[in-house]
Amino acid sequence: MKKSLKNVYPHLIAIILFIAISTIYFFPQLKGYTLKQHDIEQFVGMSKEIIDHRDKFGEEPLWTNATFGGMPAYQISTKNTNAINTIKGYIQKLIPGNIGHLFFMMIGFYILMLCFNVNPWLSSIGSMAFGLSSYVMLYLSNGHIAKVHAISLIPPILGGLIYAYRKNVYIGSILVSIFTCLHLTANHVQMTYYFLFLLVSIVAVEFLISLNQNKVPKFLKTSGILVIAGVLGVLPPIANLLVTQEYGKYTTRGKSELTITSENRPVNDKEALDIEYIKRYNMGTGELWSMVIPNAKGGKWES
Repeated sequence: MKKSLKNVYPHLIAIILFIAISTIYFFPQLKGYTLKQHDIEQFVGMSKEIIDHRDKFGEEPLWTNATFGGMPAYQISTKNTNAINTIKGYIQKLIPGNIGHLFFMMIGFYILMLCFNVNPWLSSIGSMAFGLSSYVMLYLSNGHIAKVHAISLIPPILGGLIYAYRKNVYIGSILVSIFTCLHLTANHVQMTYYFLFLLVSIVAVEFLISLNQNKVPKFLKTSGILVIAGVLGVLPPIANLLVTQEYGKYTTRGKSELTITSENRPVNDKEALDIEYIKRYNMGTGELWSMVIPNAKGGKWES
């Protein structure tokens, strides 16, 4: 019993440490202050009519006239009542706001480190570095809350995947199923799309390792169990995913009904955004240095 408690202590200390660091960093939140977050300000404006209707009539309007002269509301503000969202809501109320977002970034990475069999002390240091990385702070300062939420749940999915292939397939699969479900409820499909590239790459590497070690049957069995776990993780939020798939056809990501732009240029006739639009928001080759050297390229920018 004493040995079991001794093994738990480092994890409890790590959790307390993450809460303490998150609270200290965002201490003004406890005094009632909030960040001036551009995306949150937009959300408040877009969702007001929806929330007012919900409060007055006790139902979901699923439509709002406050944006673009009228559009569906289910990608702006909709209360999903499935059990996962309810449980997640209670957890987020325990550690709310940006304190919670930073805490969950650290916890997610901590789980990944443990799955790699890194000792709790080094795992704690790595988790703090991940949570306090410049990109997380930039996302939070601009109000990219769904993105931060989605990213925080990627490490434990990766951890579960690696754990399933290299240690215990059942424990790893449970982790994959739970955190896949939570990741999808963050409702940031863009992050999920990018994450899939990494996921496929890791599975490919595991296949090559199994091929080299003549363990392909074990790889196939593990992969099959992981697929089942992934499907189980997708099922709770699948209604929102299907609605998003239908909804996307009528947004800028779908085919335009217009034939020319405001500059009298032909409209892209493909049923997707053109490559130039996508590259417009990506870093240039030289700008990649700014990830390791502050202000290596570019000028001062404020949100």
